[in-house]
Amino acid sequence: IYTLNSAGILAAGKPEDGSVVWQKRLAGPYSASPMFADGKIYATNEAGVTHVVSAAGEVLSVNEIGETILA
Repeated sequence: IYTLNSAGILAAGKPEDGSVVWQKRLAGPYSASPMFADGKIYATNEAGVTHVVSAAGEVLSVNEIGETILA
């Protein structure tokens, strides 16, 4: 299970026992929900910066949209 809080802490946890597998701090704040596709997590912060993170927690790319994003 992947979670992202409003401060930008992205975490992966085991659904069986709730233990944390990894955590990564991304530049925030966040109000939009992250998306998961093709084995990657896409998280866009309020400044319009999208972090693409692998399922293992590695930041693969950071892309600026150039617009405010609220969801």
